[in-house]
Amino acid sequence: MTIQVLYFAALADHTGVREQTLALKPGARVSDAWAALIREHPVLATAGGPVAFAVNLEYAAPERLLADQDALALIPPVSGG
Repeated sequence: MTIQVLYFAALADHTGVREQTLALKPGARVSDAWAALIREHPVLATAGGPVAFAVNLEYAAPERLLADQDALALIPPVSGG
């Protein structure tokens, strides 16, 4: 199956990409996609804090199952005042 990965803010800056297609085995979870992305972009492992995930515009836990053609958004920590 394939999913679309969307990188936001600093994560896009660190990887140099805003989006990409990722091939995964059927039954993959968000955590599997994250592990594959870290292998491809090691800088993600040290990108500055916990990353939030969203699947098809809804926040998702790492355990969430992915389906073919899902959109996985990677959202870095946000600070502000």
